Amino acid sequence: MSEARPLRTVAAWGVHLLTASSAPAGVLAILAAERGNAAAAMGWMAYTVAIDSIDGTLARAVGVKQVLPFFDGTRLDDIVDYFTYVIVPMLFVLRFDLLPPALAVPVALCPVLASAYGFCRTDAKTADHYFTGFPS
Repeated sequence: MSEARPLRTVAAWGVHLLTASSAPAGVLAILAAERGNAAAAMGWMAYTVAIDSIDGTLARAVGVKQVLPFFDGTRLDDIVDYFTYVIVPMLFVLRFDLLPPALAVPVALCPVLASAYGFCRTDAKTADHYFTGFPS
C-alpha cells in the first residue's frame, strides 16, 4: 500500500507533463511554419490534437485532482489549448498567407480576442467535462 501513493503521484505528474508537452509542440509547429515547412507544422499540430484527445481521460483514470489537489490540470489544459488551438493556427494563417494581406492581421486577431474571452467562461463545460456549446 505504501508504494501505491508514490506511483499515483508519479502517474499524476506524468499526465500533467503529457498535457504540457503540447506547448513545446506548438512552438515547434511555429518554427516549422516560419521555415515554410507546412507538413512538419501540421505534424506537430497533429501531436497536440492527439494529446488533447487523451489527456483528460488519463487524468480522470489516474485521479490527478485527488492526488495533486494543489495543481490545476484544467487550467494547464486551457492554457495549452489556447496556445495550440488559437495562437498557433492564427500564426499559420498569417505565415502561409491564407488571407488577403490588407485583412490578414485584423481578421487573425478576432479569434485571438474572442477565444481569450471564451476560455475564461466558467460555464463553457458541463460537470462531466463536455462543452456546453461550440468550443473556443
